Amino acid sequence: MYVTPEGRVRVGLVTSRETRRWIVPKGWPMEGLRDDEAAGIEAKEEAGLRGKMLREPIGTYHYWQRTRTHFRYVAVTTFVMQVREQKKKWKEKAQREFEWVTLVEAVDRLQEGELASLVAGLPQNAAAWKFLHEGKTMLAPKGATRKAELA
Repeated sequence: MYVTPEGRVRVGLVTSRETRRWIVPKGWPMEGLRDDEAAGIEAKEEAGLRGKMLREPIGTYHYWQRTRTHFRYVAVTTFVMQVREQKKKWKEKAQREFEWVTLVEAVDRLQEGELASLVAGLPQNAAAWKFLHEGKTMLAPKGATRKAELA
């Protein structure tokens, strides 16, 4: 996420590889890394994003993950990143779509209800909101394209 000079938060969404639904970049725990560090690595691989991670999660959401042979119910611990840069090329760029959207548009696109609620609740999450608005994150990250502003 990043904050525009006008103070509006932008969320980076990617499509899943299999079902092509809109999601936030996410991954799995990695041995030897804190969960926020692993989430940062996944954001780089899935969306080319680099930045600073909030160490504390903003919450957890659940969804049914489709595999080749079955479905399984998974819990995803979710973290916020102050995006400082988006690379022009990244590992999974050819496998996914990526867009910067407003909070309202992100909530509308996300099909997992719990994830949409986490995003919708960001303005009420004092620690995450402060984290997003502090530091040098007030300009679009390098490589971010600007779309028309939504009220």
